[in-house]
Amino acid sequence: MEEVTELNALKGSFANIEYTLPNGQTVKFWDDNRIYLGNQLHKKDSDRCYGIIADEKYLMVSEYSGYGTDAEITVFKRWNKIEKSGMIHR
Repeated sequence: MEEVTELNALKGSFANIEYTLPNGQTVKFWDDNRIYLGNQLHKKDSDRCYGIIADEKYLMVSEYSGYGTDAEITVFKRWNKIEKSGMIHR
């Protein structure tokens, strides 16, 4: 797999693909009007990609085919915790 060397500014509407949850519900996780940091990596010897997207609170890694079809969530995690003191910990 290629190495990630940078994250790009992505408009939510560009990166906000639909995911089908195990119960059959289809959802989107990101706001179409916000800007996020992300990148796309092509899986070696495959037509699928990994997408990485993050904001100040959440990180998502997903796997999908061309144009975001057949998307699967690999990791969706809250990665910043804000305590009552207002300090941010990673």
